[in-house]
Amino acid sequence: MKAFILAAGKGTRLMPLTAEIPKALLELKEGLTPLDFQLNLLTKYGFSPADIFIIGGYRFEKLKRYGEIGVNLVFNEKYDSLNNIYTFLLASNFTNGEDFLILNVDTIFDESLLDELIKTPGSAMVVDNVKILGDEEMKVKIADGRIVEVSKFIPPENAHGEYIGISKYSHSEATVIFDKIRDMLENGEGHRWYEDAINLVLDRVEISPVFTEGKKWIEIDTPQDLEIARGLVHDLQND
Repeated sequence: MKAFILAAGKGTRLMPLTAEIPKALLELKEGLTPLDFQLNLLTKYGFSPADIFIIGGYRFEKLKRYGEIGVNLVFNEKYDSLNNIYTFLLASNFTNGEDFLILNVDTIFDESLLDELIKTPGSAMVVDNVKILGDEEMKVKIADGRIVEVSKFIPPENAHGEYIGISKYSHSEATVIFDKIRDMLENGEGHRWYEDAINLVLDRVEISPVFTEGKKWIEIDTPQDLEIARGLVHDLQND
């Protein structure tokens, strides 16, 4: 199994903290960044550096030190013009027919969620089924044990949870998703999210939810989120 860490974004809502470095390298505590946090977990669960790919873009040169430890670095040359739908597609060049994980680099989470995701058969997305939802979250609807819709435009009262940015895909179902992304890019839809492509093929792929059940996580989008993430890391490493 491969693991792809999506780390190409500019982190504009974190400026000026991200003026010189990508959000992947913000300090959670001394010597630990969001990227380090995820790499440490992947290593703990048996991923070798050769099976891990960091797809970067903004301030890509700052990531070079991770290549020195054997992790694969992939440059998204279109990070400034296309959304993460293209970053996701770049994984298709390196899966080699294997199942794979996708991790948004700005998500800090309880490691048991990664454990459960890996153990879940087939394709799966980690879903917060406890959080009170608003309009901005990437929400999901679930029926008969599978995800039937994923979109920011689902009314909060109709959603069953929020996709937190950690997921797993089988090779066969990923092929369907990659093909849809290529179609969307050809149609000038590079501004959209990879979740939008997934949403459009949920009638052809089966993706299970892995529920957080109240386990802690945070997506780092703002300086306030970063402070919460620092507290969360402290709690997770001292439990």
